[in-house]
Amino acid sequence: MFSFASLLGFSVAIAGPAQDIAAEFSEGQVAPAFGLACAPLRETVRFGDALGTFANGTDSPELQLLLEAARNPDVDTVEGIDVDGAFAMVAGPSGASAILPVRGSLEDAMAVFLRPTDDPERWTVQGDTATFIDPDGTERTLTVDGTRARLTVSPSLVPRSEVSAVPPPALTDLPDAKGCALWIQPPAGDASTPALLRNPVALWVPFDEGEPLRLHVQLPPHRDRKAAPDVQAPVVVRGPQRPQAVMTLGVPALSILRDPVVQDSLPPMVRAGLPEAGFADDVGAGLVVGTFFGPQGPSIVAVVPIEKKSGRPVSARRIWRITSNAVVEAQKGRVAPPPERLGRRSLQVQVTPRHALTMVARRGQLVVGNVRGEVEGVARDEGVVWLDDTAGTWASDHAFALFGELPVPGLNLPMSVQVGAGTRGDVLELQLLMDPGLNDPRVAAALRALTASRRASGVQMMPVPAD
Repeated sequence: MFSFASLLGFSVAIAGPAQDIAAEFSEGQVAPAFGLACAPLRETVRFGDALGTFANGTDSPELQLLLEAARNPDVDTVEGIDVDGAFAMVAGPSGASAILPVRGSLEDAMAVFLRPTDDPERWTVQGDTATFIDPDGTERTLTVDGTRARLTVSPSLVPRSEVSAVPPPALTDLPDAKGCALWIQPPAGDASTPALLRNPVALWVPFDEGEPLRLHVQLPPHRDRKAAPDVQAPVVVRGPQRPQAVMTLGVPALSILRDPVVQDSLPPMVRAGLPEAGFADDVGAGLVVGTFFGPQGPSIVAVVPIEKKSGRPVSARRIWRITSNAVVEAQKGRVAPPPERLGRRSLQVQVTPRHALTMVARRGQLVVGNVRGEVEGVARDEGVVWLDDTAGTWASDHAFALFGELPVPGLNLPMSVQVGAGTRGDVLELQLLMDPGLNDPRVAAALRALTASRRASGVQMMPVPAD
């Protein structure tokens, strides 16, 4: 008999609606603390195989049977479970529930969900519903509709909430496509926990390599976010060579630092040191920073757009005057050597005995970096464009964007990575796009090799309980 409860090793089964964890939010009840939904089951197994999760098989005969069926394109069902259907798990203070794509009758579903120690004859059956009450008062309810079966486990005393458990946008804004969605509601923490870590989190892992992974954090409502600035496209930057990593900022830096959640996460000294409202309020939108990695260490060049409130660029003369005067005053305050003038509107300032910054003022822009040659090369505005049209579009959609390459152990080519972050209403959204992706055979082979190496050293990637 195929037992879903024994397969997962749970004393009670947990799950939720296949593609909509949000349906488990019930009025008057405490919101779920955990939810996982994946669709379809066949591709979920393939994804797990790519990560090396089941590289050494499993001690559970039921799980092994399901894995083999999902890997076989000629198999549609195994023990009544549709391997092309979806499954979900949801749990919280108000109980737990599970949904599996079971084709068949209530009797078939009972064969899947009941524990080995359960006696089907002791369940109360009415139509397509079976109910059983454990000695401790826990109620288990199993229902079927011909395409899926749902088991709900409710404690004898269900906690009530005066706050309506409405699914938040962090969850409902996730894509409706092939992949896995994860929901986590952190327990109430103490005030010493960073503000960002006290908020609910929703994660989306797509099975389509062309789609980004998404992490949503539901932030506490705040009126100031409704007036958040629009994301500004990055400035077009050219230079003698393209950096290995590029970062862009689509909104003023201070608009991020002044967000209530960011404020609560900053140390008091940093928070007190933020500048007052003034000239710097609009600085940063459209910023582009490039990083070059060389034998002498990284060199960084930043192109800072400086515009009037009307959107017109500030003159190079004014940018030079304000910047040079500020640097001179800063050096005086540090009792450090004054800056060295290099050209008409360029200077170099010694920050430490070993490190200097070069600054060049241009119309509407300030170019700053730690290697003079790189800064002057970018200031000439000649050569290769740092961001192509695709990257520029990605950056224009995110308040913060990062482009770069990461080495993957066992992979002979670098993995291209794009990161995007920003807020949409009261949702902090982080997106990650990789090329090649996790489903790429080369990446899958490298990950399996890494998993095998870790297992050989005694590290277990994902323990699967035995019967």
